[in-house]
Amino acid sequence: MLEEAPEPTLPPLPPGEPTAARGRRKRSRHVEAAPPDSSTSSDPAWFSSDDDPALDNYQGNGRRKRRYKGTWFDQHPASCDSAFGDESDITYRPPRRQHAGDPSQPTEKRQLKRQIDSGVWLNEDSSLTDSDESIDLAPLPAKLTLGPIGPVTLLPPRPFLSEVEQAAQKIIQACVEDGTESVDLSGLGLERVSPGVLEPIGDITPIPNVTKDVAFEQRDPEIRLFMGNNALTAFPPALLNLEYLTVLSLRGNQLSTLPPSLLRLKNLQTLNIAQNKLRHLPGEWLNCLDKGSKLRYFHVHPNPFWRPQPFVPDFAAAAQYQELTLGVDAVRDDGQVVSTVGTKLYARTPVQFMDITASAHTSFELPPTSCNDPKRTTLPIEPFHELETPMALDRELRYRAATSKIVNPQGPKSLLELALKKCAEKQNADETLAIMRQSSDVWPPHLLRLLEQAVEIRENGGLRCSVCGRETIIPLAQWVEFREIGQMIMIADGEGDGQLDNLTVLNNILTTRKQTADSEKRGHSRPPRQPESSKQINSWPHSFRQSAEYKMRPVRSLFLPLLIALPSTLAIFPDEVGHIDYHHALVGLPLRETTFFHRPRRTDRASLLYTLSDVGVLAAVHPGSGEVVWRQDLLENLGSLGITSTDGGTISGKPNGFLRAGEGEGWVVSVYDGELGSWDAITGRSRFRVRVGSDKAVVRDLEVMELTGAEDGTRKDVLVLSEEEGGKETALRRLNAEDGSVVWAFRERTGDLPLQVSTNGEKVFVVSLKGAADAYNLKVIMLDTATGRKLDELVLGSKADVHRREDVMFVGANSAAPVVAWTDNARRTLMVNVLGTKSRQEFPLPEGTLSVEIHAPHLVQSLPHFLVHTRTATGHRGDVYHVDLKTKTVSHAYSLPHLAGPGAFSTSSDGANVYFTRVTEDEVILVSSKSHGILARWPLGTNGSKLIALHGVSEVVKRAGLEESYAVRAAVLTDMDDWVLIRNGNVAWSRPEGMTAGAAATFAEIPEGLDLVRSLEQEAHSNPLEAYIHRVKRHVNDLQYLPAYLSAIPSRVMSSILGTDVPAHAGRLTRDSFGFHKLVILASKRGMLYGLDIGNHGNIVWQKRPFKIANGAKWDVKGIRVDEQAGEVTVLGAQNDFVVFKTLTGEIIESKGPSGEATTQSAALVDTHSGQKLIRIGRGGKIGELPTYGAPKQTVVTRGEEGELKGIVFVPNGTTSYEATSWTFVPPPGQKIVDIATRPSHDAVASIGRVLSDRTVKYKYLNPNTIVVAAVNDAAHTLTIYLLDTISGQILHTAKYEGVDTSGTKPIECVMAENWFVCTFFAQYTIRETAPPSPPSSYSPGQQHAATHKSAQGYHLIVTDLYESDTPNSRGPLGNSPSFSSLSPLDSPTADGPVRPSVVSQSYIISAPLSALQVTQTRQGVTTRQVLAYLPQTHAIAGIPRIVLDPRRPVGRDPTPAEVEAEALIRYHPAIEIDPKTVITHQRDVIGVEKIVTCPAIVESTSLVFAFGRVDVFGSRVAPSFVYDMLGKGFNKIGLVGTVVALGVGVVLLAPAVRRKQINMRWGATQ
Repeated sequence: MLEEAPEPTLPPLPPGEPTAARGRRKRSRHVEAAPPDSSTSSDPAWFSSDDDPALDNYQGNGRRKRRYKGTWFDQHPASCDSAFGDESDITYRPPRRQHAGDPSQPTEKRQLKRQIDSGVWLNEDSSLTDSDESIDLAPLPAKLTLGPIGPVTLLPPRPFLSEVEQAAQKIIQACVEDGTESVDLSGLGLERVSPGVLEPIGDITPIPNVTKDVAFEQRDPEIRLFMGNNALTAFPPALLNLEYLTVLSLRGNQLSTLPPSLLRLKNLQTLNIAQNKLRHLPGEWLNCLDKGSKLRYFHVHPNPFWRPQPFVPDFAAAAQYQELTLGVDAVRDDGQVVSTVGTKLYARTPVQFMDITASAHTSFELPPTSCNDPKRTTLPIEPFHELETPMALDRELRYRAATSKIVNPQGPKSLLELALKKCAEKQNADETLAIMRQSSDVWPPHLLRLLEQAVEIRENGGLRCSVCGRETIIPLAQWVEFREIGQMIMIADGEGDGQLDNLTVLNNILTTRKQTADSEKRGHSRPPRQPESSKQINSWPHSFRQSAEYKMRPVRSLFLPLLIALPSTLAIFPDEVGHIDYHHALVGLPLRETTFFHRPRRTDRASLLYTLSDVGVLAAVHPGSGEVVWRQDLLENLGSLGITSTDGGTISGKPNGFLRAGEGEGWVVSVYDGELGSWDAITGRSRFRVRVGSDKAVVRDLEVMELTGAEDGTRKDVLVLSEEEGGKETALRRLNAEDGSVVWAFRERTGDLPLQVSTNGEKVFVVSLKGAADAYNLKVIMLDTATGRKLDELVLGSKADVHRREDVMFVGANSAAPVVAWTDNARRTLMVNVLGTKSRQEFPLPEGTLSVEIHAPHLVQSLPHFLVHTRTATGHRGDVYHVDLKTKTVSHAYSLPHLAGPGAFSTSSDGANVYFTRVTEDEVILVSSKSHGILARWPLGTNGSKLIALHGVSEVVKRAGLEESYAVRAAVLTDMDDWVLIRNGNVAWSRPEGMTAGAAATFAEIPEGLDLVRSLEQEAHSNPLEAYIHRVKRHVNDLQYLPAYLSAIPSRVMSSILGTDVPAHAGRLTRDSFGFHKLVILASKRGMLYGLDIGNHGNIVWQKRPFKIANGAKWDVKGIRVDEQAGEVTVLGAQNDFVVFKTLTGEIIESKGPSGEATTQSAALVDTHSGQKLIRIGRGGKIGELPTYGAPKQTVVTRGEEGELKGIVFVPNGTTSYEATSWTFVPPPGQKIVDIATRPSHDAVASIGRVLSDRTVKYKYLNPNTIVVAAVNDAAHTLTIYLLDTISGQILHTAKYEGVDTSGTKPIECVMAENWFVCTFFAQYTIRETAPPSPPSSYSPGQQHAATHKSAQGYHLIVTDLYESDTPNSRGPLGNSPSFSSLSPLDSPTADGPVRPSVVSQSYIISAPLSALQVTQTRQGVTTRQVLAYLPQTHAIAGIPRIVLDPRRPVGRDPTPAEVEAEALIRYHPAIEIDPKTVITHQRDVIGVEKIVTCPAIVESTSLVFAFGRVDVFGSRVAPSFVYDMLGKGFNKIGLVGTVVALGVGVVLLAPAVRRKQINMRWGATQ
């Protein structure tokens, strides 16, 4: 064993000996006075005892440092020269040393001991010596007094796992044992997750598929973890260790922060963090996204992210700033794309600098993430050219410019950070924190907070500087950058353009510092591609929170996305979007009071067209193209019941809400159903939403008030007038336009009817109706704008001319002299009062006036002029009036001539100037309010179609540089319910808003061969000679189509090769070979009929209005039928109305308008002796007598007066047949029928049985005479599903479900097809859990584990299959009988009577509500079915495969290989998540769908789909079993043709050589 090396003996140095010369081995200490050093440590005094040389740590000129022992927080002077402890623990024994004065006296041994916290000595080597002579120092008075730590209680033992964690642990363990890669922990109520719970997920190993003669191949797992709808407040750190995690869902929790290292999971593809409390996302994620991340689906909204103040983007300055601050990496050195994600910088906030205690020292301070104050969550913006580069970035950039060395620093840079890092890395860090919390009075106030922060950073994978990559804990500078993130498309060689998803971005923003030299070359590449209009999105900058270093401190960056534009659905292939589907993104009919042009930016001249339509849609439309910029469905968002899905909107011309905009402001404000919302005018995002008054309050008016006395002079607030407490109280509230808070409120309890509110900048006027219902007077209350205090009250006599609110024509708002106007009962006189005065003035109206409208500006700075528009039976005219601001009198200025026919006026303001635009049937006229002279006139160009304008809005621009030259664009609503924009007399675009409020729709074949059928019938009923002559004439007549047919051959061949659409004949609708070209007939509740060509992107072929619908009424369509042979369509209405028209052109053949009373309950399509007919069913389910040839053959099911069901049969009686009730079904007491489902008219069945895994067959119960009835009991909250036989009225099957929401707000729907039906509803369900076993001490033999039950709520999907028998290969009582039903009672279960089916049912929990259920249809029924449903929450239509809904899915086990092969079964799981690949609407936002209809195509694989309802119209085609009977677009037809041509050419070229060779061979054989 080696002996310890002796320590060399060092003689003591004399006091005055100089420093040893260089090269000598003996070390010495300086004797001269130490230079005055202000500090020997970078930390505060409480972290070091050598903070100041003036302290008596140092004595004499030697500056010898006194040595202490103990921890840093409890130090005391050492008893000897050793700094490592006393003699009790000796780890190193050097030889004895001698005293300096007497070498013969031995000294004590140096005693070395390692302390856990021994401190760090920072000084030069020359300051140390081996002599102990100068160590005799006086004790150091502590600068920071640390009192003794009192008794510390022991930490409580670690608690056991909670019940919900145990439940999660069981689910994970089951997945590990079964090799299931999808772990569903959603909806368990998890508040926290212990690390040990999630760790086993990393042990999941997929079970490989072992196939005969196929080599075994092991693959890595693809773990999908769903933890949504819990109550997690902190991110589980254990997730960071799951290397093979591909899908992570944390939606619906309470998370406020996320770890920066989350995206370091290299296999993560889908991340859902929506519906949390996130204010920001880690900025480190940006580098992960830009450096080869696999993340493709990123769901982040909704979350309460910080918002920027309104600003104008400066992309040039942003690009320079980004290049200055290193930017982000998007391209490797070799130019290859490493990420599909890029960002675009918009703006940046000021910098927040902090000290070492993380306290801010600047005027700008980032709010805490828990702050909910709207004023603090909106951050200020600072221009780029006013920003200084943070010191850390400036130094880093200069250093990188001066050297090519790769800087890769490691570890923290300060002693405090090092100490925090080491403390946080210890296993007992939690215990240390607990001790510090219990004795917090003895610690520095910031130390505990920093240690908690360090522990959190350690658990979340660490934090690094975003500039140099150094580990850090305390960032000392932070700011916020607002960016936009989206998909990045870049060419491999780096010479192309970078494009964000639907937004263009410059390359120099996305290149790194290394590519700065060639960034100029990249910037001059081809122009970036612009987004297609069909793919435009509502976009706004994301925000980046960056932190920089101050005094060389590390940098921290936090990434704040305000909008994520990554793809979320992949229902169809991208190249098929817009090819096989079509979408009419509608908004509804614009209303006169809630439609206007508005400039969303004060400094821009560009404006958008805003409207709040009659169906509750708030939208901004681009006036240049007519495309929707953004829209909000207020009816769906607010959960209003004012317009339900049964009436499709108000369609009355009167607004259910109000919409206003502040001049020059970047927001609009709306009120709908009592809820006020403020929206960003550019993006449509919600700024705030508040409820006005109580739930029963009715808002009567909304106005924007400019505060002339505000400090900044530009502030605008909102005035809301409401009627509350059932009309007993009038309330006016002034709300802050920034956050919706109430500034003041005025209330008056008089029983008057509030009408409108107005202001002139000095006073607020509240106009109400006072008095009796038959003779109201007008009351005007004047209020102070600043306080809401009542100033005065005036009552204006109306001479009993005002009977209701509608009799008051106009109340001016936000003008210099607002007026109120009304007419007498005979509409002969117009009464006008200037608000604030007592007098009224009367003006005569033209003879025969039918209606009066008043048009006036809504700006305080505009001239107080207004126009009175009167309509008569023969035409219309306009009269302009002026208001004198001094005398408050009204005078008639001039009149516009009376013109025949209808017309519309609109008002536009430009500063003080007021313009009136007149649109007639022939021309557009512009006049000024000052004089009657025509400023401009354009003929109305409509391409031959007739345009009748009902009302509109306009915008007038005076052209610069041209004297008296103007440009006008007017958006008008026509009598055909089209919203048309007219630009200088020409129609720029037209939107078919009449298709909203759809009532019924059906598919129709294009009647192409109708003439041929009639010709063949004529030839069949004539003699042979006449038939021959007729045929010859027909063939000669067909020769006229031969040139067109021959000329179309090349284009058809090329279309077939290239895979494009076959061009249609010019001006003709033609069928195609696959059955994709059909017509859709749509009838709306507005009384409009539309014919849509679904083979041509859903274009409107024709539109008709068969009769006039009264204002405020709706067309209640009960049935629609297409006669394919005759090429006609019949539509029946509720009020004994009907219309018959041609399918191809919409030409009306016969029609009858609605009567005053609804006489039709419903309509039924029945089979008669003369073919299929559409018959009416009257009130109470009565049909009446019908001709025998037109009487139904089958039983007709109707609803009785009490809601019961009746089976009606018709008994012949000579030439007529009378109805007779065959059976009656009355639900039990307390139940009411809410839905009835029947099999579709086309329900092809390809197989009568289902082959099982053992090759046996279960025969399907294919009874066509069955219906599904859903009945609810409101008192018991139950839903009962009945399966009825329509022939006998017997109940074949019953199922009851409890805890169902029967309020009517949640959908309850059923759909039926073939031998199965599906029902959906919202109800409670019970989760059964088995309690863990008892401890061994309490275990007894035979003891059973107790089961616990938990109640939850969700949307259910019940699937039921019907079979003829429980036993395979048996039809049960039916035997070989072809019958399904008879009139025999159910008590005799024979083959002649109705037989109960064998029922197999299963329930699922669906992740979202479903409505408008429908089943796909195919021609022969061979293709697998899909259940189509509308998703109201996500505005999408999904197709759920039948294989997912199969009730025979095995429970608790995996299917056997035979079951998979024969029945395609998969393991049962109670929850069904909507797969984005099943969303047929792709990324389209389809709103307001109420019904879905399907139709088979000619090809068996495809089903046609058409969806309509309150708002949008959407159509597509789906292939549930994929397209297996025709070539797809991806098939290389060019390659195939090229191969065939090449083979042909080769044969031609090689044929002579082969022939010559054969001849030579024969000659050679003869020689």
